[in-house]
Amino acid sequence: LLKVSDPDSLQEMASFAHGDSPITFIRFSPDSSWMAFADTSNYVYVLNFAIIEEPAPQPEDDDGSVEPSPPTPTWNYVGRVKSHTRAITGLEFTVREDGRLALVSVAEDRMLVEYDLSEATPETGFKLRGEPTKIEQVAVPTACMWHPLLGGDFEDRVVTANNEFKFKQWNADNKSCRRTSLCPTYGGPLTSLQTIPAINPERNQYGPSPYVLYSTAEKVVGIVKIPLDGNPNKAMGLIAHPTAISSVTVSSDGRYCMSAGGEDRCVNIWQISTKALDVKYEEAVTRAEGLGSASMYSELIDQEVKEDLIDYFYYAQLRTQGEDTMEERKITGLVPLKELPNLVRALGYYPSEEECANMIAEVYYANFTETGETCDTIDLDTFIKLYINHKPVFGTSKAEIAEAFDSIGKGSHMSWAKLVGLLKEKGEVMTEDDLKNIMKALLGKGAEDEINPTEIMTAEKFSDKILGFDEDVEEEKDLDIGLDETGVTGLSLAV
Repeated sequence: LLKVSDPDSLQEMASFAHGDSPITFIRFSPDSSWMAFADTSNYVYVLNFAIIEEPAPQPEDDDGSVEPSPPTPTWNYVGRVKSHTRAITGLEFTVREDGRLALVSVAEDRMLVEYDLSEATPETGFKLRGEPTKIEQVAVPTACMWHPLLGGDFEDRVVTANNEFKFKQWNADNKSCRRTSLCPTYGGPLTSLQTIPAINPERNQYGPSPYVLYSTAEKVVGIVKIPLDGNPNKAMGLIAHPTAISSVTVSSDGRYCMSAGGEDRCVNIWQISTKALDVKYEEAVTRAEGLGSASMYSELIDQEVKEDLIDYFYYAQLRTQGEDTMEERKITGLVPLKELPNLVRALGYYPSEEECANMIAEVYYANFTETGETCDTIDLDTFIKLYINHKPVFGTSKAEIAEAFDSIGKGSHMSWAKLVGLLKEKGEVMTEDDLKNIMKALLGKGAEDEINPTEIMTAEKFSDKILGFDEDVEEEKDLDIGLDETGVTGLSLAV
């Protein structure tokens, strides 16, 4: 049951018996004239605000006159849509750059859905705007928000966070991926994203700021600064609750954040100060002078890996001109974008073809939203940041291989011939030559011919015999929680 109360009198304005499923999200449009909520049955409901102009007259006064009742505010039920097949993890309104109201949702089914509210009425309901878009192959979206329009933007974007600690920015029209970057890792995956409002002195009203409030499923609330580029000096996090966080929100003036816990049964009010985060970032910029902006990411990459990265980058320049050329070498400091997949694979990161396309498109359109121009080469500084932002936070474990094995095989084991057939037919298919080259790299020349097609392959055997995992050592996945090394915070307990 959803109830709407008057904020002053707390009198009930409207109530809706939507069903038996608990409500997980409630969102209001920027002008508060629309409301949307989602439940655990994966339905999205929409209501709009209305004022009843012709209410019934009140009883006569002592002088015999009849006083009409004041207009009555209420909420009208518009309709509902079951837009996802798994749990909804994000639901957000915005007003697009062209003035159109927009509503999007993401869910564990890896779909991004936009809803058409342009002609939504209680009589006609509402519908989807275009087909749902699959935005992840393996990762699961855990939160979403609309990227604030801060000036100089040529496109509207939807920002999603996933369970692999990545932000992804999507063009709101064609749903192409514009950028991938690291999320803050002060705890688990992000489950809530909200722009912090700020006063606009020119209009004397509140609008978006370059700061985003986030929370995780347990313990942590923090702030990250836009642009979302994975820079660890532009984020902070602190322990707000001892266990689960059920909800967070920010005040309309951007001065306070309210967080609700779970088992602790506490609601905390935090005072927001973004100046501390600005100081932290400015100090990092000062330390990076003369070293390149990628030096601010140094804590996120091993020195040995960085040295290999630099070697491979310069080799890629030689390879582009031709390894055996007799002409004078031209070291421009730039590498064609087509070399990106080879470079990251040489460093031990093996992205899918879709992820490779996203990386190339990210660099190609890096300045498009500001200048309208594209770029077909990449420099070393940009490549270091691109690699850090795209590579997985954790390596692949045997447990993840077992999960993938069960997913494609619909069981815990299958014959080698069946596995090869699935690799050639499903997902991003492999050709016969692709498979031979991969097996040659893994097992040596001719070794793939020694595998009996009828041999039963389990996940463990596949990990040990084919991939060459020596021991079943799980990667440590406990992340640092709380303050970073500088002790910088942007939130302080107000109540």
